[in-house]
Amino acid sequence: MNTLRYLICLAVTHAALVAQGVPWQGLRAGYAEVEISPGGAETPFGYGFRGEKTPPGNPGVHDPLRFRALALSDADNPRQPVILASFDLCVIPNEMAEKWRVLIAERAGTSVERVILTATHTHSGPYPEPGGSYLAEILENVLGSVGRATANTYPVRASYQAAPLGLAYDRRVRTAEGIKMCWNPQISESLSPMPAVDPTCSVLILRQVNGPRQFVLWSHGTHPVVLGRTSPWISADFPGRA
Repeated sequence: MNTLRYLICLAVTHAALVAQGVPWQGLRAGYAEVEISPGGAETPFGYGFRGEKTPPGNPGVHDPLRFRALALSDADNPRQPVILASFDLCVIPNEMAEKWRVLIAERAGTSVERVILTATHTHSGPYPEPGGSYLAEILENVLGSVGRATANTYPVRASYQAAPLGLAYDRRVRTAEGIKMCWNPQISESLSPMPAVDPTCSVLILRQVNGPRQFVLWSHGTHPVVLGRTSPWISADFPGRA
């Protein structure tokens, strides 16, 4: 089964059973995170403006970048957890994804097919150049987080909710001259973008059974570019704060 589909089905099915009063103690979750902010030599990636108008490097960390690992397992596959690995980065190159999924799977003791990598898409983090010094520097800390998340799982109950959250707009604006891209409404004042096609924010909460822990997984289709193209600072943008 597709890994992402398995992850969603596992949690949502459990939430549905709980809502119906059906006990199911098979779902377990573990979580760990670590800071992955780069040094001053790394240039924030995501705007051509920076490469053209600003010097390389960065003046410091506005707010930290983090790597987060969520491990999920059920009674049917207790030793084959699903790992959701989230980086506060703009993109994950294919070469990096292929290598790191293998490394994360090995550390978690699971199969590569059960590892999902995602990036929060901040435009104020470094480009993870495969084979570059930045990835080499954070590798052991990342794998350590995966190990902690996998080794320390707890029985959890799942709950899910989705609601409209109007933070995004559709950059593709239909005009008499055809489709035009509205990268910034303040710059392109003649264009009037419509709200995002899917403004829904989805939230999955995993609460420890008879314990204090809870893990929150949320998703929203928004371009996280709060600081903008002129900012040289390292930042996780609003997803990091959220």
